[in-house]
Amino acid sequence: MNLDVKLAKITGWLLSRPKLTGFFVFLFLLLLIGLITNQRYKIVKENEHREMLSILSVVKQNIDQSLKNSYTAALTLALTIDDRGEPKNFDAVAAQLMATNTKFKAVQLVPNGIIKYIYPLKGNEGALNYNVFISKKDNKYRAYSSVKHRKMYFLGPDKLYQGGIGIVGRLPIYIENRFWGFSAVVLDLNTFLSDVGVLNAKDKRFYFQFSKFNITSGKEEFYLPGSTNFSNKSYEIATFPDGNWRLYIISADPGAAVLQILYPLSLGVFLAVICAILVTQLLKKPAELQRLVDIQAVKLMETELKFKAIFDEAAIGIAVVNSRNGNFLQVNKKLCEILGYNEQELNDLSLQSVT
Repeated sequence: MNLDVKLAKITGWLLSRPKLTGFFVFLFLLLLIGLITNQRYKIVKENEHREMLSILSVVKQNIDQSLKNSYTAALTLALTIDDRGEPKNFDAVAAQLMATNTKFKAVQLVPNGIIKYIYPLKGNEGALNYNVFISKKDNKYRAYSSVKHRKMYFLGPDKLYQGGIGIVGRLPIYIENRFWGFSAVVLDLNTFLSDVGVLNAKDKRFYFQFSKFNITSGKEEFYLPGSTNFSNKSYEIATFPDGNWRLYIISADPGAAVLQILYPLSLGVFLAVICAILVTQLLKKPAELQRLVDIQAVKLMETELKFKAIFDEAAIGIAVVNSRNGNFLQVNKKLCEILGYNEQELNDLSLQSVT
């Protein structure tokens, strides 16, 4: 019962204050809109995250496949070397490899770390007789590490001695467990990145960044145009240990997710304002009626008080009589004096009993 009374009081209090009630309605709807908008924002960001992972996964698979093709080509070149360490039919095998792998810039055999065999030679003369073990510190470290671990490594992106920027994959070759040299595959960087889908991405909402971790300097080096500061952007990373590479996919517009929720948020706030105004206007009518009732009640009370004063102080005897039974309902002082009764006695009598 107490709860019902309290609820009735609260309801009455709110109904009597339409502007405040409208404001409370606006705050409630605003909170509800905020929760819905926040959930919507999370969904948009999650969808963006999934899309980036999906695109990155495809490109990563393409890169892995390209590296596998390079390994297969390098292994095929290695098989041209006989037991005495002499290449057999290098040009023929190399020509066939270049024909089936059109993305290759060149293939090489590197006995004792010195580039002696190149196909095609034309356009690649600058790399002939280059010693990979006396190159800059980072490249030399990778070469020795490859020999030690007997594992193919990918060098670059870096400037090529024959010109341009490219990636070189070198497979260490051993004859009777002794290091012979390398078989190598040279890839042009732009051709490589275009082939795997980095440079020709169709979805303009995202862009790629390709980097290498420089072992010597301990710094990350980036090779594609565009911002390298991702602190305020959504991004995903794929790593490639064979080349110490990182491939980033980054959201081109950090505010895209906000823009997607801006329209529904604005619409929601607008509707909240409209609802608050409607509630205020609807509550104003009963509040105004109640105000008029209160004014009339005050006026009636004032009239009744005036009548009471005139009734009591009248110079003649006045009585209010029940029309049905003639009983006195109210008498003034003058009538009491005339009839010789007090007010209480007359209220117990009827008009017929005193006349």
